[in-house]
Amino acid sequence: MRRACQPVFTGIRFEGAATARPASALVAALGDPALEAIIICPSNPILSIGPMLAVPSIAEALRAAEVPCIAISPFIGGEAVKGPAGKIMPEQWISPGAAALAHPYAGTVDAILCDHADADAGRVIAGIHLVASATLMRDDAGQQRLARECLALATSLHNPREQTVQ
Repeated sequence: MRRACQPVFTGIRFEGAATARPASALVAALGDPALEAIIICPSNPILSIGPMLAVPSIAEALRAAEVPCIAISPFIGGEAVKGPAGKIMPEQWISPGAAALAHPYAGTVDAILCDHADADAGRVIAGIHLVASATLMRDDAGQQRLARECLALATSLHNPREQTVQ
């Protein structure tokens, strides 16, 4: 904490990710026939979600899922709601916002729920729909509202990654 966010972020490696194995409970949950959707909660795409997607079996399980997968953007109006993403992403020449999530999440998620203030809301980037919502959760009611919106979005989506046999 003594240097806080002073050092410039120059990169990150997830050593051991290539050979890491997910918890058996995660594997079971992703393969559960009762699963109706996968929601990736708003979190730092580099420091929190990145390590999980770097584990090949987790990324493969998400790509193979036969249910809609939705990520919630941790950005509002191009700013990180909290945490270091707003600092480290520009240091990597990445503009914070829902559009920045599209390429790392390509093939993994079907939609990104982003705030109305996000300039890219309503676009489709890398095959991912950026759907506008009020994503800031100030209290329990806000959390419940956003959860309902995620489930409604998941219900409205057919899984475009799913192979259709005719």
